[in-house]
Amino acid sequence: MFLIVYAFIFEPSVAPWTAKTAPFALLFTGLAFVSCCIPASAPLYSDRVRATAVVALSAVLVLPPALASLPILAAGAALITMLNERATRQETLGHVTLIVLSQLTTAIILRSRHMLPIDHAHLTITRFASVSLWACALFGCIYLGGLLVAHLSPTIFFRARKSGIGRGWKIFWANEAYVYLGGAPVAMIFSLILIWNSTLAGAALATAGVAFLGYLNHVLGERRILRNQVLALEALTRRAMIDESASVEQLLNEFLQCCRRLILFNRARVWIYNDAEMLLEKVCEHSPEFLPARQVETTLGQRVVRRLGEELVGRVAERAAPLIVRDARRDARHPFYRLSAEEKARLGPVSLLELPLVACGDVVGVVEFERNAWAAYTSSDKLRVQSLATLVAMSVANIEQHRSICRQAVTDGLTGLYNKRHILQILADEVRRAERYRHPLSAMMLDLDGFKAYNDNYGHLQGDVLLQQLAHLIQRNIRSADSAGRYGGEEFILVMPETDKQAALVIAERIRSQVDASRFPGASYSAASPNAIANFVNLDAVATGAEEGYAHKTISIGVATYPQDTDDIQKLLALADDALYRAKRGGRNQVVSAEAAHAGRNNPS
Repeated sequence: MFLIVYAFIFEPSVAPWTAKTAPFALLFTGLAFVSCCIPASAPLYSDRVRATAVVALSAVLVLPPALASLPILAAGAALITMLNERATRQETLGHVTLIVLSQLTTAIILRSRHMLPIDHAHLTITRFASVSLWACALFGCIYLGGLLVAHLSPTIFFRARKSGIGRGWKIFWANEAYVYLGGAPVAMIFSLILIWNSTLAGAALATAGVAFLGYLNHVLGERRILRNQVLALEALTRRAMIDESASVEQLLNEFLQCCRRLILFNRARVWIYNDAEMLLEKVCEHSPEFLPARQVETTLGQRVVRRLGEELVGRVAERAAPLIVRDARRDARHPFYRLSAEEKARLGPVSLLELPLVACGDVVGVVEFERNAWAAYTSSDKLRVQSLATLVAMSVANIEQHRSICRQAVTDGLTGLYNKRHILQILADEVRRAERYRHPLSAMMLDLDGFKAYNDNYGHLQGDVLLQQLAHLIQRNIRSADSAGRYGGEEFILVMPETDKQAALVIAERIRSQVDASRFPGASYSAASPNAIANFVNLDAVATGAEEGYAHKTISIGVATYPQDTDDIQKLLALADDALYRAKRGGRNQVVSAEAAHAGRNNPS
């Protein structure tokens, strides 16, 4: 209706629908529709934006002003009917409305200055350059300024862009400006060919020229992306190979920052596979932009985890195959699928790109990219970050292997506590610190009573289970600042910095009473069973009241404290061992301090 009023008031001599103008109107309609459906590449910001504004500029220069808006309206109407998302339809309608208003305003101003329409009879390069430059500047200012106003004060047509809080709308506007400025020369050349040769041959020539320029732009964009890939690989290699102190979290953060140069995402997560628990644990998350999405997470304590085969992340890890999801709300494997219709409409479309992190055939983890758009990821995006994912998977595997070797070097293979060499090194370090600052330091020697008889009755394999369960019990009853280690056989050492005599005796008595109250594997259990160790290590699963099938065990403990028991800190461990010997001779199942041991030695009665 508005176009009809405009045609009769501002353009009484509007060009009729003739065989000369109709093919170009159809041509522009097809170009506008394709540019709406297939985004153009903007490698400067690694985003994808529609080049509809460039097509609209060409239509203004070639077609009569009243007719120039019809291709954009026809393409927009066809696209809106194809969309089934209300928010997306509103955004598309707002975009088309802004382009049409920009076209009409530009045409009115240029027509008032007698610059439009440009016909073949009066075509000169100077006049065409002048008109096209004016049209490009006017249309660009009106269109880009309208986008800026719409984003700063969202109207009903741009309600979907409210999700662009923060840098989102800035990137969108910058990409539109980039594509428009880069495509304006192409639009001018396209328009010049059509005006100079107003036939179907001219249309074919102009279309071929635009296709060639588009392909050239694609090649240049891929070249820039390839350069970014090389830079990203160098950065990751430097972090993983040269920086020996790099942790897994630092490496993964660097990986996501590098991926930002290659693909666009609103949120990215990295899940690392925990082989011991057979779980995927989220260890890293990067949100360069605000994502107004309701996150549905499976939590285990304070950890965010997924099981193998659970949801999309678990399935990607289980099958070790990448996955592209056009809209997570319509995928039954994603939590967004279980949201209500109102929540899905408010959330908007969410695209996902899931890549397994595979090193030497084993799945190390999964990286997940999330984008607030429909069908935002393609196989090209997957290939862009695949090489980085492979490199970071190898690096994570190397770091984990290095950590495992370091743990094996300082821990006892049976109990998981520190081995003798490392616990004595910890004791030496704490001794030097206590001696320097005159702070209290306590040491304990623990010995399992009757362990030889237990091995003779139930076998050495079940004796190993007993030691594992005892080590687990000790670890649960000490503080995070304390250190526990296996001295040898059934003997253990505890090093407790900043702990005086009274506090050390409280901790020792708690450990002794816990062991005395527990029931350990007895005759009815077989250590050869595959689940024997797993069942016995979990003390909560052992019934403390039952007698049949369980064995009652006790522990003797010797405690020594610096400086209360001795000023010679080198004798601290010897005093603790002497107190342990006193506890064993005094009947076992008791805690004896070094002071009490000296008192008993001075008073044998």
